[in-house]
Amino acid sequence: MSGTPAAIKVRSLAWVRERVAYSAETVCELFGVPFSEKTTLIADLLNKRIIGRRGVEDTAVGEEAEPLEGYIIGADYYFCFVGIYCREQYMVCILPKYANAESFRIPEQGDFNRPWPASRRALFSRVLKAIQRYKHSQHRELPEWQQEAADSNQLSLMVTLLCDYVENGVYRDVRKVDALNERGRVLWHASIHKTSAVLQQGTPVYPDVVTRRTKFEHQHPITLLHKRVVASCFRCLHDLGVIDLFGLPELDGEESVFAYQTDDLAYMLYLVESELNVQFDSRRRYILMLLREYLLKQSAANADACTEYAFGCSSFNLLWEDACRCVFGYDYSRLWAIRPPEWKFTNRIASAGKSLEPDVIIRDESATYVLDAKYYLPIDSGSGMPTGLPGIASVTKQFLYQKALLNPKAVEIKKGHISPPIYNAFVMPLAQCSEPGGKCVAYYATVTMPLFDELKIIVLCVSPDRLFSCYTEYSDTQYLRDAVLTCIRGQSEASV
Repeated sequence: MSGTPAAIKVRSLAWVRERVAYSAETVCELFGVPFSEKTTLIADLLNKRIIGRRGVEDTAVGEEAEPLEGYIIGADYYFCFVGIYCREQYMVCILPKYANAESFRIPEQGDFNRPWPASRRALFSRVLKAIQRYKHSQHRELPEWQQEAADSNQLSLMVTLLCDYVENGVYRDVRKVDALNERGRVLWHASIHKTSAVLQQGTPVYPDVVTRRTKFEHQHPITLLHKRVVASCFRCLHDLGVIDLFGLPELDGEESVFAYQTDDLAYMLYLVESELNVQFDSRRRYILMLLREYLLKQSAANADACTEYAFGCSSFNLLWEDACRCVFGYDYSRLWAIRPPEWKFTNRIASAGKSLEPDVIIRDESATYVLDAKYYLPIDSGSGMPTGLPGIASVTKQFLYQKALLNPKAVEIKKGHISPPIYNAFVMPLAQCSEPGGKCVAYYATVTMPLFDELKIIVLCVSPDRLFSCYTEYSDTQYLRDAVLTCIRGQSEASV
């Protein structure tokens, strides 16, 4: 068996957009499958959550189902996965629903080697980097025994391995070497017991000392295996044409062609398992678990007739929420807690385990802001109420957040204080075309409700490009944060 990833010679590239309705015929065309075999293909894609079926959605109680764009008779499916999905010789790139709304109503399909428009490539690269950041943060929060299964497919594993290699370098085990009179830390206890002292004016002097230094194992079997896997992953991603999308540099000549002494996957797995049994360093165990999962995937790929790669996520709304938390700051969401409901029984009083948890709470010198990240893209029908807006459950819950913060008895403050006034906002993605430019924050609407007199929710649209740039680069967040808070404050103080 070979340790090199199973090759995919992609010849067809298609661009589609999340939450746009497509027919079964169109889905079959995207993957080059005869329409007579649609049942098997559709069932497989549904099971892997690459696509969803119209009318079968996990909608929260009280929430309205988000509408599909471009719905026509027979268009019963939509892509719920955002990212890259390769199946045999067909690659489909699924953009988020906010991207290039006009151009992606109908799938665009063509030759794989056709150049990608620069603006579209830049947009997709930001999306993939945001997915990588989100997957990495979620992976790190898992306990170690769950981390090995966090990367569920070959492409995701390869990207993770390459990104980690670029950031931290190759796996290197270390061992402690004790020597006599060499460079390193002096071991006085060993020197006193193992060497002879010379008395000088009644004081013992040790002309010979035992030293200890750390030696890196450059030819360690796992080090060589890690280099081999990195080189194989790089070649595969290079063939797919996605190296630059993840911001990965070119490997040097020696690394890119590195060969290992054997292609026996069973032996490689044995080496990794043996090293896991004696290795306790968290960083090295992380690499070993990635290598083990990669080799197991290789074994399965070699035995599987259908070759496929995927990198992305089927819950982009959770990524949007995480990006808003990280960019806008959520320290006060953890320092302040809305008290849970109390249950009074005949003989006791008990508190519920959970309560309301706002996505983002921001406090500055003059005000407090309660933000709720909403991955919604309203569809304007031309007149009346747009479809695809947050439902009544989201609206009332957001008002309750604000009402609770206005009541000192309803909030447990662990640190700091609440600065009135309290502003309330939904943060949604700004619909974009592939061309760069435009505003990074835009006012969309104001929500009021007679039940909550004098309270209002400001609905803002934020540029996903700017948000994800801040999210992945860990910098330049102050400008976007200030723009959001200024817009919320200005619209809140204006008359409805």
